[in-house]
Amino acid sequence: MKCLLALILFTLSNICLAQTPEILWTGTTTVDIATGHKPLADQRIKWVAYRSPQTNQAKVTDVEDNSIGMLLFLAFQEGRLPGFRDKELQERLTVQSLNESVEADTIILVDPVSNETNIRLIHPEINPANFENLRFYLRLTFLSDGSLQQQLTAVAIIGNIFTDSEYVIYFSPETLPGAIDFTESGWNAVIRTSVEIPFTDLRPTASNQVSLFETISEINGLLLRTNGQDFSNIMDWGQISEIDIQSIQGGTDTIPTIDPVTYAINYEMITREPLLEATDVLRLYHYWAWNDGAVRLVFSPIGYAPVTTERNEEGIGLYRRPIINWAAPWYRGIK
Repeated sequence: MKCLLALILFTLSNICLAQTPEILWTGTTTVDIATGHKPLADQRIKWVAYRSPQTNQAKVTDVEDNSIGMLLFLAFQEGRLPGFRDKELQERLTVQSLNESVEADTIILVDPVSNETNIRLIHPEINPANFENLRFYLRLTFLSDGSLQQQLTAVAIIGNIFTDSEYVIYFSPETLPGAIDFTESGWNAVIRTSVEIPFTDLRPTASNQVSLFETISEINGLLLRTNGQDFSNIMDWGQISEIDIQSIQGGTDTIPTIDPVTYAINYEMITREPLLEATDVLRLYHYWAWNDGAVRLVFSPIGYAPVTTERNEEGIGLYRRPIINWAAPWYRGIK
């Protein structure tokens, strides 16, 4: 009986180990986005949808468009949301210390009667509208089943208060493994982002792991083994087809050519390289939401897409082409 029990436990452990995906690549990246207005031309943001539900809280009614960056600063200014000086979230930042760090203006006053000169320092007030830019710090982990784990380690709001100096306040975010429950009341701002990050801006955290290029190339074999069951097409997030899979794998094409003198038709074989092997950009999909009453900044990663840069004969990038989508199980089927 003991031998039978040991055999069952050994078999179950082997099954569990077989089903546990292997870590292929881990790394970090930093991305800046503008939450209150349309993205700047030089930002790597691909698409932003913004929604600001109605709120009965008077303290946010005067904020233009209720962007998440502004709302975070208001919560920090009112002492409801802890702020930090560093992205490791170790050194606390107070409103008083932030105000003291703002450069003061030097005003010279001249008495019209005595002509005496007085010098006065004036500290400008901090306007929440200055903090409309958001910076987030991500830790990424690629697994052998084609999935990508996105962990948000810190969020920062960035503003130029009066001069050209940049002021940054860091906050601790909440990463959800699943969907955000938007049926709950109290969500003041919601955004959905799609950010394209070149491989050169993705920093590996271990030197002994395979490269990111090799990691993405592994998806070629995974698509064939699983028939693309965990992936979807770029157009409508629908199930990827066998034709799509074969196209991604590469192959050969027969191209007819016509001799300009004899008009004879010849056929030339052209080899197409696997699309995923040409990937040089990673597109990341996310949901963000801010609940002012509960003081919650929630981050919910959706998925990713490998992207290739189409170039001309001189090697100049013309446009970017996403190849396939991978989405978290909770998001599959949602358009």
